[in-house]
Amino acid sequence: MTESQRNRPFSNGTEYGMWDGRNCQRCKKYVPDSTTPEEGCDIEFAIASALFGDGTVDEKFIDRIGGYDETGIWLVDCQEREATP
Repeated sequence: MTESQRNRPFSNGTEYGMWDGRNCQRCKKYVPDSTTPEEGCDIEFAIASALFGDGTVDEKFIDRIGGYDETGIWLVDCQEREATP
């Protein structure tokens, strides 16, 4: 079994908070008190858990949450956000 690559999606907690407010808190899948990835959104669970660890998430989440485009501009919209009514 190979160890998966881990990456840091945000440089600090403020950057995370801005992304969370723009995406997670406006998504139907958002469950802020979830204790497992299955209770809500596995992306939100992974990045929120990273706040209490080393700040890294498995690389499989990086493309799903957005990332940088070819010019180095951060794409701020989650690719899987389901807008709330």
